[in-house]
Amino acid sequence: MGSLDAPLIYGAGLLSSLGESVHCLGPSVQRVSLDAACADADYDITQMQNRLFVARDFDHLFEVLEEFAASLSFRVGGDRGLAEAERAGTVNHLLLSSGVEVTGRLVRRVEGMVPAAPGLRTALAWLDGPILVSRTGRADGQPFPGAALVVFGASGAPLSPGAFRLDLPTGLSLQGFAIDAREVVNLRATLGGRPLDVPSWCLLLRAPSVPSVAGGPADPECWDRWFGALGVFGAGEGEARARAHKASSLPQAVAELYSKARELRESGRIDRARLAALRREAASHPGEWLLESEFAELESGAGARPAAASPP
Repeated sequence: MGSLDAPLIYGAGLLSSLGESVHCLGPSVQRVSLDAACADADYDITQMQNRLFVARDFDHLFEVLEEFAASLSFRVGGDRGLAEAERAGTVNHLLLSSGVEVTGRLVRRVEGMVPAAPGLRTALAWLDGPILVSRTGRADGQPFPGAALVVFGASGAPLSPGAFRLDLPTGLSLQGFAIDAREVVNLRATLGGRPLDVPSWCLLLRAPSVPSVAGGPADPECWDRWFGALGVFGAGEGEARARAHKASSLPQAVAELYSKARELRESGRIDRARLAALRREAASHPGEWLLESEFAELESGAGARPAAASPP
């Protein structure tokens, strides 16, 4: 933070590493002015960073954070937010313009013949269950085990029990039998007169638009109570994919050395002959300073007990 020529160190990533705190102020690091595009910059957490972003001051930092936040799905909603939820393949919740929140995993979108609303060409969104319906972050009853369809460009008025038919401005037509205000059976759908594949039994929700799409359930406490802290789809799956992606980006030999270092650490007993052999292997990868630090720490005995000596 400060000027590009003489910044001050700010941020836990730098302050937690003495080596990088020195490196980041050296001539080999490119320092550029902070902007929202920094979120798209690639970086490798196992290497010293060769480019860092500098905020002029805290006001500059907050301006950039606000600009970035304004581009996120929870602020934008519409087609962009729905597309991000579909791409993620994880549990998200849609905040409908009716005020209702619907939590599930968005698996399909159908574009209407005309837009449902500004920035929203999606006429129908299909969410796999379980489905949690809520309002202002409080669940409306227990989760529904089946799928949910959300149709846009229509009022959010609840259905009346009995046979129904809905003809929407997007060209979407739905008919079936409403068990209550949301649960329907024998559902059939067409778009411009052509049949659509939809679940016969599901929740059916209507709203003029979707102003916000956000990650995770709208009522996390209720969701965790029913499905556990990790959720039925595994709330940690995104982190697991990120770790797998990171591992796949390393050369196989380096990845195996990191794995062996972890095995040694978790065993609690250090075979010094084996450790010395691994350090010799690591020496052929001089850029892997973090790997060398792992082995140096193990050799010093930090975090692990040395192997017991063999009896005479």
